[in-house]
Parts: sequence; structure tokens; C-alpha cells
Amino acid sequence: MRRAVASVDMSLDGVIEHPERWMFDHHDSQAAAYAHQQLLASDALVMGRRTYETLAGAWSAAPTGSDVATRMNTMPKYVVSSTLDRVEWPNTTIISGDLPGEVSKLMRAGQNLLMYGFGPVAQTLMYHDLLDELRIWLHPVLVGSGNLRDLLFRDGSTAKLRLVQTRTFSSGLVVLAYQPIAGSAA
Repeated sequence: MRRAVASVDMSLDGVIEHPERWMFDHHDSQAAAYAHQQLLASDALVMGRRTYETLAGAWSAAPTGSDVATRMNTMPKYVVSSTLDRVEWPNTTIISGDLPGEVSKLMRAGQNLLMYGFGPVAQTLMYHDLLDELRIWLHPVLVGSGNLRDLLFRDGSTAKLRLVQTRTFSSGLVVLAYQPIAGSAA
């Protein structure tokens, strides 16, 4: 049975938005290998519209020949949106209805379902006890700017988590893997 895994880059002050502005100073070859392993352990991506637009723009134009680009472009992708009526990125399906029901169907067989970021899609899955793991890539940087929409914090969202794995890289980047405790999300 598949597992749903959300993987999010976060600064020490809780910022998760626009990681492209601050994450690469600590994303060394060890972290790249770990990210590649995470991708290879997954055979489908699930994302919201904003993440879809960012990833589709970056990966659909990526040079061919890269293992990561090939994997990103050929694996099945599911974008959750009530506003999109068509998608350009190959192998992408729109989920516009019952997200928990559709993800439950996807969970029946295969490798991990991978999500990048922690937005409404991951929060909904956590609320419905469908998120199996939250991986926080904690970067040793204080961004020092942003508003509540930029933070991992989401008003009204609560959940209890159990630390299941820690991976530390020489750059100071730490990946903290948590499993939500069933029934604790609100």
C-alpha cells in the first residue's frame, strides 16, 4: 500500500514560501542525493495548483537526459484544483472533486505519493488521516521576513506528530521525518 509523504523546505524561523530564495546554500550533494532517493521512492506526485504551476514551469522545460527531469516529467502527477480545466505538463490529471476520496483510491497500490510543500492539499490529507509522513527540511537560515501565509503555521490547524527519523547533512541542513498521530489533526 502506498504512503503519502509531504516534503517541505523550512527556515529556522518557520518560513516555507519561496524556498528558492534561501534553500540552495545548504542543499549540498548529500542533500541532493537524499532528495533523489526520495523521488525514486515515489511513483506519483500530488500537488495544489500553485505548486503545479511552479513545478510544471521548471521541469517541463528542463533539459532531457537528467534522471530527475525524466522522472518528474514521466511519472503520474495529480493536481488538486477547482480552477484549472486543462493542464500542459504530460501525465498530469486534475482532481477537482473529493480530494480525500480520490487520494484514498490512489493509495491502494504503488510507491509513495509525494507532495512538495505543505499547503491546503497536505493539510487536508493530514486532517483526513491520509498523510503518512511529513518531512521537514530544516535549513540553518533565518529568513527574517514574511507574513502568516509564508509560514508552516496555519491558523486553526492542529496535529500531534511523532518523530520517526532524523537525517543531518554536513551543510547544517536537517531532515526531520514525522508521522502524524491518527485522529489528532483538526
